[in-house]
Amino acid sequence: MNQHYIIVMIAIVCLAIFKRARRNIGWQKFQPSKMLIRMVVFFIIGALLLFENIIHPIAFISDIAGAAIGLILAYYGISSTTFEKRGEDWYYRNNPWIGGIVTALFFGRLIYRFYMMFSLAQHAGGRALQQSNSLQNMMHTGSSWTAGLIMIMFAYYAAYCMMLLRKRKSQSIAASCGAGTYSS
Repeated sequence: MNQHYIIVMIAIVCLAIFKRARRNIGWQKFQPSKMLIRMVVFFIIGALLLFENIIHPIAFISDIAGAAIGLILAYYGISSTTFEKRGEDWYYRNNPWIGGIVTALFFGRLIYRFYMMFSLAQHAGGRALQQSNSLQNMMHTGSSWTAGLIMIMFAYYAAYCMMLLRKRKSQSIAASCGAGTYSS
C-alpha cells in the first residue's frame, strides 16, 4: 500500500512539472481573467505562508528573502516578455530560463522533502510519519530555507502576473494612440 502512495505522489509531481514546464516554453495565449485569478491565488497563499511564519523568526527571514528574490526575478522576467497579436488574440512569450529556475527550485525542494519524510518513516518504522502534521510539519522540519524557496515561487508568479497585466494594458493604450510596438 505504501508503494502505491509513493507512485501516485511521483506521478502527480511529474504531471505538475510537465504542465509548469509547458507553460514556461513558447508562446502562451494571453487570458486576463485566468491571469488575475492566478495572481490572487498565489498572493493569498504566499501571504498566508508569510503570516504563519511570523512566529518562526528564521523561517520569516527566509520568507522575506525569498519574496525579495521572487520580486526581482519577476521584474527581470517581465522586461524580457514579448507580446504578439495573432488574429483577434494576444499571445506572450516569457523568459523560459527564469520560469524554469523558479519551477526547478520549488519542485526540487519538494521532492527532497518527500524523500526525507519517507526515508525518516522507513528508518523509524513508520512512527515519524504517523506523528507528522502533514504539510505544516514538512514546512517547519529540517532546514529553514524551505520556506524561502517556496516564497520565491509564490512572489514570482503573483508579481509576474500583475506586471504582465499592467504591461499588456499599457501596450493597448500605446497601440490605440498609434505609437505602440507590441514587443519589448
